[in-house]
Amino acid sequence: MKILVVQESNWITRNPHHSHHLMERLVARGHLVRVIDYDIDWKKSSTQKGLLKPRVIFENIHKILPDVSIQVIRPQSINLPIFEYLALLVTHRREIVMQIDVFKPDVIIGLGILNAWIAARLAQHHNIPFIYYWVDALDTLIPEKLFQIPGRILEKQTLRNSTKVIAINE
Repeated sequence: MKILVVQESNWITRNPHHSHHLMERLVARGHLVRVIDYDIDWKKSSTQKGLLKPRVIFENIHKILPDVSIQVIRPQSINLPIFEYLALLVTHRREIVMQIDVFKPDVIIGLGILNAWIAARLAQHHNIPFIYYWVDALDTLIPEKLFQIPGRILEKQTLRNSTKVIAINE
């Protein structure tokens, strides 16, 4: 099975989370997993230079199982507070559409807000099952309080547009 995962966190530098464990175990069982991520820590990086960050593909990524290989795609981004969200809507949508055409996933799993919302709608349009792996009330983690209400609205829409929802907390 081909599994496309979309999230708004850094798959590579963030600690191994349950999503890493789950996806790597699926790869170990013979499934193909491709992840679209976002460098959420770009503001903290001392090496970050320039306004635009190009699209990058990371090959052979693993956190837990050494014999596992996951491809991580980081779409182009704009390193400008607030505008980063608008850019994410555009660049992640473009990347998800490309992966639907090229990778042809059997299922899409969403772990975020914006790109999960986009992925759920595109999955519906392409008759691909969409699983919302809802790990937290993510809208409460948005640093800009002004965006928490729209975030909550998008989460609710994504929940409604999902084929299945997996929640690991109350």
